Amino acid sequence: MEAVVRDVRSLHDSGKHLDGLFVLGTRGELPGGGYQAARDLVDTLMLECMDHAPEAVPVVLAAPGLGDRRMGGAGRRTLVRRALTDMWEGYAGDFWRGDLDEEVAQPLRTDVFGGFERWQSRIRQPGSWVHTGVLVGDAASSIDLESQHIGLVTVNTVFRMVAEDAPVTLAGCYDEQLNRAVGTDFSAWAEDKALVVLLAGHTCILPDVSDISTPVLALAGEGEAGGGWQVMSRAPGQVHRTLRVDFRDQGLEVADVEAGRPVPLLSRGSSASVNLFHPVLEGEMGWPAGVVTRQGPSSLAW
Repeated sequence: MEAVVRDVRSLHDSGKHLDGLFVLGTRGELPGGGYQAARDLVDTLMLECMDHAPEAVPVVLAAPGLGDRRMGGAGRRTLVRRALTDMWEGYAGDFWRGDLDEEVAQPLRTDVFGGFERWQSRIRQPGSWVHTGVLVGDAASSIDLESQHIGLVTVNTVFRMVAEDAPVTLAGCYDEQLNRAVGTDFSAWAEDKALVVLLAGHTCILPDVSDISTPVLALAGEGEAGGGWQVMSRAPGQVHRTLRVDFRDQGLEVADVEAGRPVPLLSRGSSASVNLFHPVLEGEMGWPAGVVTRQGPSSLAW
């Protein structure tokens, strides 16, 4: 925790303003760690931010990862397990319409992800989310940085992995899931944004967003990089990554500053110019968190 606090204090000392804190997967209810460690870190960082700028409290967003699943219980019920795994294609439409709320969605909220939901409710500030979706961890928010309107969407990509031996191929994010998370058609919601940041605890195959003119940056706590995802590294000693995003009339360019190579996006668009600084703040218990901070006019920092 000390290293994370030092990073945030360094940001404040350099005149930057923290606008958001992202926790992308935790270690759940492990004794001596997990949610308690995550909450301690969030509380500590929030106090640092309030001491620095009491009029501007950062938004806190969290997305569940593999460690946030409570195994057993509802996950062992035949309907819940089969509806989310081998029979998903047949049940998906009913699930997103809410026809399986009592049988499947509710057990996910209260049992499989019950611990995550209780922890999340304790760190959530009033008004931080514009809308919440069907699943625990599906939500939308936004921040205004100077002239830029940035959309933030968290998604639960591990909700189908209800069994201990569930393959990572069950991780997923779906068109209707995004629509429900933002409360309307996702493409329409993204239209007035300079950038949309998609946050998840684990990577997955994403829906096709090629028809969206707004650029989409996808960040995940763990999983395989690629397919549009940027995965927060857990390499020992690595506490930040620096990304530069330039919005130009001719298109969008994103680069990893230290590596000197481009970063793939899910779509491309055009707008003004911003820069991203992406510190990867890793807790002692092995779960990642990201921070968003203001650098100055027309710039952002993650």
